[in-house]
Amino acid sequence: MNRKLIIVEDAPFCSILVKKMVMGQPFDIKTVDHVDKITDIGDLNSEDIVLLDLIGTGSEKITLSQDVRIISMSSNPDLNPELIKPFNQESLFKVLFPENEGKVA
Repeated sequence: MNRKLIIVEDAPFCSILVKKMVMGQPFDIKTVDHVDKITDIGDLNSEDIVLLDLIGTGSEKITLSQDVRIISMSSNPDLNPELIKPFNQESLFKVLFPENEGKVA
């Protein structure tokens, strides 16, 4: 069973770009436009990843009881996101697969 990649992004075109970048990788990809909708996805586990846009998605309200990895992204570098928009596939893979230095095994 693949781990989940939940893309929390209020701009549909950004969600589509990220989905295309990770196509073929071992993820069950889900997209939502607000953090309140993460609970609609079902149970998450420590292998799952939430890719969270810091602006416009209610990110200030995120509280996940599960031990889930959250990767922040934003076009505003002052927010100190892990990914600064726009980013490419190489930058995305470096945060998704840090154990392999961004290289897909």
